[in-house]
Amino acid sequence: CYSYVGHQRREQDISIGRGCERMGIVAHEILHALGFWHEQSRKDRDQYVTINWNNIRAGKAHNFNKHLNSHTLGAPYDYNSLMHYGRRSFSKNGRDTITPKKSGAAIGQRDGLSRVDIWQVRKRYSC
Repeated sequence: CYSYVGHQRREQDISIGRGCERMGIVAHEILHALGFWHEQSRKDRDQYVTINWNNIRAGKAHNFNKHLNSHTLGAPYDYNSLMHYGRRSFSKNGRDTITPKKSGAAIGQRDGLSRVDIWQVRKRYSC
C-alpha cells in the first residue's frame, strides 16, 4: 500500500495491493495523494511521541523522519489520525517504535478519518 504525497505533475498512482483492501487503509493512501504526511512526521512530534529508533527494522527508519515541509494548517497533534502509525509499526522485535507521551493515547487506527483529519481536508481544500 502506498501513494506519493501530494500533486506529482504526472499520473498519481495509489497502490492498493493484497492486505490493503480495508476502507481505512484506502482512505489513508488517498490522504497521501491529497498532500498529507504521516502525523508522527510533523516537525513538532517530539512534544507528543517518542520514536524508539532501536526498535525499528533495518531499512525502515526513513518512515519515522520528520518532514519539515509538512503543513499542519494549525491543527493540534492528532493521536487518533488515520495518518498516524501504530505503536509497533516496522518493529524488529515486537516492541514499540512509537510511544505516545499522552498516557492512554491509542495510535494507528484505520477505521476512518478523525475529526481533525476531516477539519484539515476541509481547510486545505476549502470545502
